Amino acid sequence: MIRLSDALFISSEPDCDSVIAIRIKNGEYYFLGWMEDAENYNYVMAKHPEINLLDRDCFSDADSLYCSIIDCYGYNDTYPFKTENPYADFLSNIKCYERNGKSDAEDHDIFSLTMDEIYSISDALRDGDYVFVIDDFR
Repeated sequence: MIRLSDALFISSEPDCDSVIAIRIKNGEYYFLGWMEDAENYNYVMAKHPEINLLDRDCFSDADSLYCSIIDCYGYNDTYPFKTENPYADFLSNIKCYERNGKSDAEDHDIFSLTMDEIYSISDALRDGDYVFVIDDFR
């Protein structure tokens, strides 16, 4: 597992089918959006992430995460985006890392990891928005 800076995430352009944004609030997981190699869009963002509650055990494996995302209540209520700079634009929809009420516009919580790694740390994650580049997602 490694933490990626915004600049490295944008410049390295990881496989878009492995990029997922999740919000953690009060210990619950919510789907924010994901990148996708699709003909008509680069990524989708949830219109109402507060209704996109994921299963508590969604990080147990790739199938669980994928199914939990596509089965969440608001999965079909998303905004699709097709842009010239999809990695930077995707991050612009995600809240930055915040500590003591302060944040830096170019400091998101972005982690590159495997499903096993995310499962092992999922209970330790604090409230906030995360971008995960999951090597073995799909």
